[in-house]
Amino acid sequence: MRSLLRSKLELRSRLAVGLYKREKVSLARGAEIAGVDTESFK
Repeated sequence: MRSLLRSKLELRSRLAVGLYKREKVSLARGAEIAGVDTESFK
């Protein structure tokens, strides 16, 4: 699964947003999962 997530930026972004919306991860962790900085993730 990790290799799939690494190769699919859009999938990673959707996953991160979904987790953040459900309050499963923090803003900083969501940004890390999505592969972007915190400001871009907001």
